[in-house]
Amino acid sequence: MLKTSIFLILGLPLLYLIAVLVYASATRFHPIDRANLEKSNQRPPSMTEGSVFSVISWNIGYGGLGKESDFFYDGGEQVRMDKKIVEKNLIGIRKLLSSSNADFICLQEVDSCSKRSYRINQLSFLLEKLSSYEAIYAKNYDVNFVPVPFLNPLGQVTSGLASFSKLGTTLPERVSYTSESNFPNNLFMLRRCFMKMHVPLTSGKDLIIINTHNSAYDSTGSKKKEELNILMPYIYDLYENGNYVVVAGDWNQSTPNYVTKGKEKEFGESKFSTDFLNKGWKWSSDPSTPTNRKLNQVYDEKTSYKSVIDFFLISPNINSLEVKTIDTFFEFSDHQPVKMEFSLD
Repeated sequence: MLKTSIFLILGLPLLYLIAVLVYASATRFHPIDRANLEKSNQRPPSMTEGSVFSVISWNIGYGGLGKESDFFYDGGEQVRMDKKIVEKNLIGIRKLLSSSNADFICLQEVDSCSKRSYRINQLSFLLEKLSSYEAIYAKNYDVNFVPVPFLNPLGQVTSGLASFSKLGTTLPERVSYTSESNFPNNLFMLRRCFMKMHVPLTSGKDLIIINTHNSAYDSTGSKKKEELNILMPYIYDLYENGNYVVVAGDWNQSTPNYVTKGKEKEFGESKFSTDFLNKGWKWSSDPSTPTNRKLNQVYDEKTSYKSVIDFFLISPNINSLEVKTIDTFFEFSDHQPVKMEFSLD
Protein backbone atom coordinates (compact mmCIF):
# COMPACT_ATOMS: atom_id res chain seq x y z
CA MET A 1 0.00 0.00 0.00
CA LEU A 2 2.83 2.39 0.92
CA LYS A 3 4.67 1.65 -2.34
CA THR A 4 1.47 2.23 -4.28
CA SER A 5 0.92 5.56 -2.54
CA ILE A 6 4.49 6.64 -3.25
CA PHE A 7 4.08 5.69 -6.92
CA LEU A 8 0.87 7.66 -7.17
CA ILE A 9 2.41 10.68 -5.49
CA LEU A 10 5.62 10.65 -7.53
CA GLY A 11 4.84 8.63 -10.63
CA LEU A 12 1.59 10.11 -11.89
CA PRO A 13 2.83 13.72 -12.02
CA LEU A 14 5.94 12.54 -13.85
CA LEU A 15 3.85 10.56 -16.35
CA TYR A 16 1.63 13.61 -16.82
CA LEU A 17 4.66 15.82 -17.48
CA ILE A 18 6.11 13.35 -19.98
CA ALA A 19 2.75 13.02 -21.75
CA VAL A 20 2.39 16.81 -22.01
CA LEU A 21 5.89 17.23 -23.46
CA VAL A 22 5.45 14.40 -25.96
CA TYR A 23 2.07 15.74 -27.07
CA ALA A 24 3.38 19.30 -27.36
CA SER A 25 6.37 18.15 -29.41
CA ALA A 26 4.20 16.05 -31.72
CA THR A 27 1.69 18.84 -32.37
CA ARG A 28 4.07 21.79 -32.45
CA PHE A 29 3.40 24.63 -34.91
CA HIS A 30 6.17 24.79 -37.53
CA PRO A 31 5.66 27.88 -39.71
CA ILE A 32 7.83 28.27 -42.79
CA ASP A 33 10.18 31.24 -43.09
CA ARG A 34 7.99 33.10 -45.57
CA ALA A 35 4.40 32.31 -46.45
CA ASN A 36 1.80 33.95 -48.66
CA LEU A 37 -1.41 34.81 -46.82
CA GLU A 38 -5.03 34.54 -47.86
CA LYS A 39 -7.27 37.60 -47.71
CA SER A 40 -10.72 37.91 -46.18
CA ASN A 41 -13.24 40.36 -47.67
CA GLN A 42 -10.93 40.67 -50.66
CA ARG A 43 -11.09 43.94 -52.55
CA PRO A 44 -9.76 44.27 -56.10
CA PRO A 45 -6.30 45.89 -56.11
CA SER A 46 -6.35 49.30 -57.75
CA MET A 47 -3.84 52.09 -58.19
CA THR A 48 -4.27 54.55 -55.32
CA GLU A 49 -3.84 58.28 -55.87
CA GLY A 50 -4.06 59.44 -52.27
CA SER A 51 -1.07 60.96 -50.52
CA VAL A 52 -2.49 61.22 -46.97
CA PHE A 53 -3.44 58.09 -45.04
CA SER A 54 -4.17 56.96 -41.49
CA VAL A 55 -3.25 53.80 -39.61
CA ILE A 56 -4.09 52.36 -36.19
CA SER A 57 -1.93 49.94 -34.22
CA TRP A 58 -3.44 48.08 -31.25
CA ASN A 59 -2.62 44.99 -29.26
CA ILE A 60 -6.16 43.98 -28.30
CA GLY A 61 -5.05 41.40 -25.73
CA TYR A 62 -7.48 38.79 -27.17
CA GLY A 63 -10.34 40.60 -25.45
CA GLY A 64 -9.27 39.09 -22.15
CA LEU A 65 -7.01 41.73 -20.62
CA GLY A 66 -9.23 44.75 -19.95
CA LYS A 67 -9.24 46.96 -16.88
CA GLU A 68 -10.64 44.17 -14.66
CA SER A 69 -7.72 41.85 -15.40
CA ASP A 70 -4.39 40.90 -14.00
CA PHE A 71 -2.49 37.90 -15.40
CA PHE A 72 -0.69 35.06 -13.68
CA TYR A 73 2.31 35.18 -16.02
CA ASP A 74 2.96 38.82 -15.07
CA GLY A 75 2.68 38.33 -11.33
CA GLY A 76 -1.10 38.53 -11.08
CA GLU A 77 -3.55 35.75 -10.28
CA GLN A 78 -6.08 35.44 -13.09
CA VAL A 79 -5.89 32.94 -15.95
CA ARG A 80 -8.97 33.87 -17.97
CA MET A 81 -11.82 36.29 -17.52
CA ASP A 82 -15.53 35.47 -17.55
CA LYS A 83 -17.02 35.15 -21.01
CA LYS A 84 -19.24 38.21 -20.50
CA ILE A 85 -16.18 40.37 -19.86
CA VAL A 86 -14.39 39.02 -22.94
CA GLU A 87 -17.47 39.74 -25.05
CA LYS A 88 -17.77 43.23 -23.54
CA ASN A 89 -14.16 43.96 -24.42
CA LEU A 90 -14.46 42.65 -27.97
CA ILE A 91 -17.61 44.69 -28.59
CA GLY A 92 -15.82 47.81 -27.33
CA ILE A 93 -12.76 47.09 -29.46
CA ARG A 94 -14.88 46.57 -32.55
CA LYS A 95 -16.91 49.72 -31.94
CA LEU A 96 -13.80 51.86 -31.56
CA LEU A 97 -12.20 50.46 -34.70
CA SER A 98 -15.34 50.78 -36.82
CA SER A 99 -15.72 54.44 -35.82
CA SER A 100 -12.03 55.28 -36.34
CA ASN A 101 -12.26 55.68 -40.11
CA ALA A 102 -8.63 54.61 -40.40
CA ASP A 103 -7.38 53.48 -43.80
CA PHE A 104 -5.33 50.69 -42.20
CA ILE A 105 -5.60 48.79 -38.93
CA CYS A 106 -2.85 46.60 -37.48
CA LEU A 107 -3.83 44.41 -34.53
CA GLN A 108 -1.88 42.02 -32.34
CA GLU A 109 -3.11 39.17 -30.10
CA VAL A 110 -6.20 38.36 -32.14
CA ASP A 111 -7.48 34.91 -31.16
CA SER A 112 -9.07 32.55 -33.64
CA CYS A 113 -9.67 29.51 -31.43
CA SER A 114 -8.48 29.82 -27.83
CA LYS A 115 -9.85 28.55 -24.55
CA ARG A 116 -8.87 31.84 -22.91
CA SER A 117 -11.32 33.75 -25.13
CA TYR A 118 -13.99 31.05 -25.36
CA ARG A 119 -12.97 30.03 -28.88
CA ILE A 120 -14.46 33.15 -30.45
CA ASN A 121 -13.08 33.68 -33.95
CA GLN A 122 -12.12 37.29 -33.38
CA LEU A 123 -11.19 38.07 -36.97
CA SER A 124 -14.69 37.08 -38.09
CA PHE A 125 -16.21 38.96 -35.16
CA LEU A 126 -14.37 42.17 -36.07
CA LEU A 127 -15.17 41.87 -39.78
CA GLU A 128 -18.89 41.90 -38.99
CA LYS A 129 -18.55 45.65 -38.40
CA LEU A 130 -15.48 46.23 -40.58
CA SER A 131 -17.08 45.03 -43.78
CA SER A 132 -15.52 47.82 -45.85
CA TYR A 133 -12.04 46.44 -45.09
CA GLU A 134 -10.18 43.51 -46.49
CA ALA A 135 -8.14 41.59 -43.94
CA ILE A 136 -5.17 39.28 -43.62
CA TYR A 137 -4.29 37.08 -40.66
CA ALA A 138 -1.01 35.46 -39.63
CA LYS A 139 -0.79 32.95 -36.80
CA ASN A 140 2.01 33.43 -34.31
CA TYR A 141 0.68 31.28 -31.47
CA ASP A 142 -0.70 27.79 -32.09
CA VAL A 143 -0.44 25.43 -29.12
CA ASN A 144 -3.02 22.74 -28.48
CA PHE A 145 -2.45 22.67 -24.73
CA VAL A 146 -0.61 25.18 -22.54
CA PRO A 147 -0.26 23.28 -19.24
CA VAL A 148 0.14 26.19 -16.83
CA PRO A 149 -1.04 27.01 -14.25
CA PHE A 150 -1.04 23.36 -13.17
CA LEU A 151 -4.48 23.37 -11.51
CA ASN A 152 -6.13 25.65 -14.07
CA PRO A 153 -4.23 25.30 -17.35
CA LEU A 154 -4.52 27.91 -20.06
CA GLY A 155 -5.29 25.15 -22.57
CA GLN A 156 -5.57 25.68 -26.30
CA VAL A 157 -4.26 28.95 -27.73
CA THR A 158 -4.53 29.91 -31.40
CA SER A 159 -3.79 33.56 -32.01
CA GLY A 160 -2.05 35.94 -34.36
CA LEU A 161 -1.72 39.27 -36.13
CA ALA A 162 -4.55 40.82 -38.14
CA SER A 163 -4.22 43.69 -40.61
CA PHE A 164 -7.09 45.50 -42.32
CA SER A 165 -7.14 47.81 -45.32
CA LYS A 166 -9.86 49.91 -46.92
CA LEU A 167 -7.80 49.81 -50.10
CA GLY A 168 -7.14 46.82 -52.29
CA THR A 169 -3.78 45.25 -51.45
CA THR A 170 -1.31 42.83 -52.99
CA LEU A 171 1.50 40.50 -51.87
CA PRO A 172 0.29 39.64 -48.35
CA GLU A 173 3.08 37.74 -46.63
CA ARG A 174 4.03 36.30 -43.24
CA VAL A 175 7.74 36.42 -42.35
CA SER A 176 8.94 34.31 -39.41
CA TYR A 177 11.16 35.53 -36.64
CA THR A 178 13.61 32.87 -35.49
CA SER A 179 13.68 33.90 -31.82
CA GLU A 180 12.65 31.17 -29.37
CA SER A 181 12.58 30.40 -25.68
CA ASN A 182 14.67 27.54 -24.34
CA PHE A 183 13.28 23.99 -24.10
CA PRO A 184 10.71 23.11 -22.83
CA ASN A 185 9.18 26.60 -22.71
CA ASN A 186 9.52 26.90 -26.47
CA LEU A 187 6.90 24.17 -26.90
CA PHE A 188 4.26 26.41 -25.33
CA MET A 189 5.21 29.92 -26.46
CA LEU A 190 4.67 32.07 -29.54
CA ARG A 191 6.35 31.53 -32.91
CA ARG A 192 6.65 35.23 -33.62
CA CYS A 193 6.47 36.91 -37.01
CA PHE A 194 5.67 40.09 -38.87
CA MET A 195 3.41 40.42 -41.88
CA LYS A 196 3.06 42.88 -44.72
CA MET A 197 0.66 44.07 -47.38
CA HIS A 198 1.27 46.31 -50.40
CA VAL A 199 -0.94 49.15 -51.60
CA PRO A 200 -0.15 49.94 -55.27
CA LEU A 201 0.22 53.67 -55.98
CA THR A 202 -0.29 55.52 -59.26
CA SER A 203 3.39 56.48 -59.15
CA GLY A 204 4.26 52.83 -59.71
CA LYS A 205 5.60 52.48 -56.18
CA ASP A 206 3.95 50.67 -53.27
CA LEU A 207 2.91 51.79 -49.83
CA ILE A 208 3.81 48.81 -47.63
CA ILE A 209 2.13 48.33 -44.24
CA ILE A 210 3.93 45.99 -41.85
CA ASN A 211 2.45 44.61 -38.62
CA THR A 212 4.84 43.30 -35.95
CA HIS A 213 4.66 41.96 -32.40
CA ASN A 214 8.08 41.61 -30.82
CA SER A 215 9.09 39.54 -27.83
CA ALA A 216 8.13 40.16 -24.24
CA TYR A 217 9.61 38.17 -21.33
CA ASP A 218 13.06 38.85 -22.77
CA SER A 219 15.26 39.87 -19.84
CA THR A 220 18.51 39.80 -21.82
CA GLY A 221 17.10 41.43 -24.95
CA SER A 222 18.46 38.61 -27.10
CA LYS A 223 15.10 37.70 -28.64
CA LYS A 224 14.30 41.27 -29.66
CA LYS A 225 17.78 41.65 -31.11
CA GLU A 226 17.36 38.49 -33.17
CA GLU A 227 13.96 39.65 -34.41
CA LEU A 228 15.22 43.09 -35.37
CA ASN A 229 18.13 41.51 -37.23
CA ILE A 230 15.47 40.01 -39.50
CA LEU A 231 13.04 42.93 -39.68
CA MET A 232 15.38 45.85 -40.26
CA PRO A 233 17.30 44.60 -43.33
CA TYR A 234 13.96 43.51 -44.78
CA ILE A 235 12.35 46.95 -44.49
CA TYR A 236 15.52 48.79 -45.55
CA ASP A 237 15.51 46.72 -48.73
CA LEU A 238 11.85 47.56 -49.41
CA TYR A 239 12.64 51.26 -49.12
CA GLU A 240 15.77 51.04 -51.27
CA ASN A 241 13.57 49.55 -53.99
CA GLY A 242 11.58 52.79 -54.06
CA ASN A 243 8.67 51.94 -51.76
CA TYR A 244 7.06 53.69 -48.80
CA VAL A 245 7.20 51.67 -45.58
CA VAL A 246 5.18 51.91 -42.35
CA VAL A 247 5.86 49.45 -39.53
CA ALA A 248 3.13 49.34 -36.89
CA GLY A 249 3.17 47.22 -33.80
CA ASP A 250 3.76 46.27 -30.21
CA TRP A 251 7.55 46.52 -29.96
CA ASN A 252 7.78 45.63 -26.27
CA GLN A 253 10.35 48.40 -25.83
CA SER A 254 10.30 52.18 -25.95
CA THR A 255 11.60 54.76 -28.39
CA PRO A 256 14.97 56.37 -27.55
CA ASN A 257 13.42 59.67 -26.39
CA TYR A 258 10.76 58.17 -24.10
CA VAL A 259 11.18 59.22 -20.46
CA THR A 260 10.50 56.22 -18.23
CA LYS A 261 8.78 56.48 -14.87
CA GLY A 262 11.35 54.90 -12.58
CA LYS A 263 10.19 51.27 -12.52
CA GLU A 264 11.59 50.19 -15.89
CA LYS A 265 14.13 47.86 -14.29
CA GLU A 266 11.48 46.21 -12.13
CA PHE A 267 9.34 45.50 -15.19
CA GLY A 268 12.14 44.76 -17.65
CA GLU A 269 11.59 47.85 -19.79
CA SER A 270 14.15 48.61 -22.47
CA LYS A 271 14.65 51.28 -25.13
CA PHE A 272 15.93 51.45 -28.65
CA SER A 273 19.33 53.11 -28.85
CA THR A 274 19.57 56.58 -30.38
CA ASP A 275 21.76 55.31 -33.24
CA PHE A 276 19.64 52.26 -34.02
CA LEU A 277 18.02 53.48 -37.26
CA ASN A 278 19.48 54.10 -40.69
CA LYS A 279 19.62 57.73 -41.77
CA GLY A 280 16.21 59.31 -42.37
CA TRP A 281 14.11 56.60 -40.72
CA LYS A 282 11.86 57.92 -37.94
CA TRP A 283 9.94 56.72 -34.92
CA SER A 284 6.41 58.11 -34.65
CA SER A 285 4.90 57.86 -31.17
CA ASP A 286 2.79 59.77 -28.67
CA PRO A 287 4.83 60.02 -25.45
CA SER A 288 2.09 61.96 -23.66
CA THR A 289 -0.29 59.01 -23.22
CA PRO A 290 0.64 55.45 -22.18
CA THR A 291 -0.03 52.60 -24.58
CA ASN A 292 0.57 49.70 -22.18
CA ARG A 293 0.03 48.84 -18.55
CA LYS A 294 1.52 45.94 -16.62
CA LEU A 295 -0.70 43.05 -15.57
CA ASN A 296 0.67 42.37 -12.11
CA GLN A 297 -2.56 43.94 -10.81
CA VAL A 298 -5.96 45.02 -12.06
CA TYR A 299 -5.90 48.49 -13.55
CA ASP A 300 -5.51 51.37 -11.15
CA GLU A 301 -4.90 54.82 -12.59
CA LYS A 302 -2.58 55.80 -9.74
CA THR A 303 -0.59 52.63 -9.06
CA SER A 304 -0.48 50.66 -12.33
CA TYR A 305 2.86 50.86 -14.13
CA LYS A 306 2.33 52.33 -17.60
CA SER A 307 4.64 52.89 -20.56
CA VAL A 308 4.75 53.55 -24.31
CA ILE A 309 5.73 50.47 -26.32
CA ASP A 310 3.25 50.71 -29.24
CA PHE A 311 4.18 53.06 -32.07
CA PHE A 312 5.25 53.34 -35.70
CA LEU A 313 8.48 53.28 -37.67
CA ILE A 314 8.39 55.12 -41.00
CA SER A 315 10.73 55.31 -43.97
CA PRO A 316 12.46 58.60 -44.93
CA ASN A 317 9.95 59.34 -47.71
CA ILE A 318 6.99 59.44 -45.27
CA ASN A 319 5.93 62.36 -43.07
CA SER A 320 4.10 61.78 -39.80
CA LEU A 321 1.45 64.51 -39.66
CA GLU A 322 -0.10 63.52 -36.35
CA VAL A 323 0.19 60.58 -33.97
CA LYS A 324 -2.12 60.19 -31.00
CA THR A 325 -2.84 57.46 -28.49
CA ILE A 326 -6.59 57.01 -28.04
CA ASP A 327 -7.09 56.99 -24.27
CA THR A 328 -9.53 54.22 -23.37
CA PHE A 329 -8.24 54.11 -19.78
CA PHE A 330 -7.38 50.48 -20.54
CA GLU A 331 -11.05 49.54 -20.60
CA PHE A 332 -10.75 46.81 -23.24
CA SER A 333 -7.09 45.73 -23.27
CA ASP A 334 -3.79 46.14 -21.48
CA HIS A 335 -2.78 48.22 -24.51
CA GLN A 336 -4.31 51.35 -26.02
CA PRO A 337 -4.75 52.08 -29.73
CA VAL A 338 -2.38 54.50 -31.45
CA LYS A 339 -3.44 56.36 -34.60
CA MET A 340 -1.09 58.07 -37.04
CA GLU A 341 -1.91 60.28 -40.00
CA PHE A 342 0.87 60.44 -42.56
CA SER A 343 1.70 61.74 -46.00
CA LEU A 344 3.95 60.52 -48.78
CA ASP A 345 6.72 62.64 -50.28
